[in-house]
Amino acid sequence: MTHLASDLLDKGLSPKQILEAVVLAIKIANASGIETNAHFMPIFSGINQSIVQDCKLSHLGYGLVLMNANANLPIVGEFQVAILNTYLNNRTM
Repeated sequence: MTHLASDLLDKGLSPKQILEAVVLAIKIANASGIETNAHFMPIFSGINQSIVQDCKLSHLGYGLVLMNANANLPIVGEFQVAILNTYLNNRTM
């Protein structure tokens, strides 16, 4: 797992938005039969002289969190459009 949920603070997400997106991503993983332990690992991180609840994420976990974050944020919309474009460009019709 190479990502931290708190990395999304640098992308403009608030701690509350990150938490909500992580919860949704885990629900989606569970509903899809994906083993959440392989993609989401709760940890604590030191940020700004404080210890905060965080989550280590796999690439898939990070993508699910970002995909399910607040759609009003430009980074979220850009990510969703990039994923859809890749899907549509690789799809054979």
